[in-house]
Amino acid sequence: MLNQIKDDNPEEFQDVVKAKVGGKEYTYGAPYIAQALVLFYDKSKITDDQVKSWEGIQQAARAANAKATTVMGNDSYSLSFFQLATNAETHGTSVELYTPGATNEETIKNVKFTGDDNVARFRWAQRFFGDANGGALSGDTGFESLLKDGSVLSLIGGAWKYEGVAAALGDNLGVAELPTFTITSRDEYGTCAAGTVMKSGSFYDAKILCLNAMNKVVKKDKALCEQIIKYMSSVEIQEGSFEEANNLPAYKNAATEFEAMSKDTPQAKLAQMQYAMRQWSISQPFGPSAALNTLFYSSGQDTYTQDILQYKDSNNGGATYYSTGDQVKEGLQKIENILRNVSN
Repeated sequence: MLNQIKDDNPEEFQDVVKAKVGGKEYTYGAPYIAQALVLFYDKSKITDDQVKSWEGIQQAARAANAKATTVMGNDSYSLSFFQLATNAETHGTSVELYTPGATNEETIKNVKFTGDDNVARFRWAQRFFGDANGGALSGDTGFESLLKDGSVLSLIGGAWKYEGVAAALGDNLGVAELPTFTITSRDEYGTCAAGTVMKSGSFYDAKILCLNAMNKVVKKDKALCEQIIKYMSSVEIQEGSFEEANNLPAYKNAATEFEAMSKDTPQAKLAQMQYAMRQWSISQPFGPSAALNTLFYSSGQDTYTQDILQYKDSNNGGATYYSTGDQVKEGLQKIENILRNVSN
């Protein structure tokens, strides 16, 4: 099973299923499904050229008197597309959420979220979500209704939203990589200058199969479970899982070896775009334990993200704030402190 995990998975998936305990490295899971954020869009209103950039999608939205896009939710995962964006030319970013192969303590110490490029990306996002034809935060109306009535032209979403989007857009459904955006003079900060092109990012995740630790008590049960995991995470089963249930394989060569993924179908296109996002993504869970992952999603940092986007300070009665680059950096410092599990 260990050889199968090593042979069949991309390096980033091998990293996230390892942990050091007492100075010894262990593998604790077998990847079997992958996933990444993509852009679902109305191809009757957004051209093939426009869908490559947020500026192009905004142009289409102005023509349609609509919002360019919306998100699945206002949480840190759904809003990660600009936080995880990288320089489109160099792939560079100052953001660091985890250090592959490091201990949890080392990973937390290395967290970086306040770089000039991240400040500039947040300033761009402020303008984008504040524009009449830009992004829309998640609200009371579901994205299906917004897409169906044409008030929103796209959704930043995962494969688990495919059925809802397909029902809303029908034959007009398009699937693309997350677009680029360009830092302007209103967004630039420090060393991140106007004209810098950013490529929206994502988390490229692996779902994994694990053993219950209690299985070590009865050796025959442990051996049986290992056989089940090896079988369920095998290339053969992953290919069948894609064909039957549209589950994106974790297998590193699926895009070239699985016939169903090269077909001209919406499901194959969805898989292809998720694989395309791999080079613009990082994997979870950020470290050898769930601690940092929990901090990222469950400790209030998403509130600061929403506050920055809406120029408000929830800790001060919703007063206007985050209107300058330095104030945005203050907010990012609070997020970094949370990720480092430090009182802010």
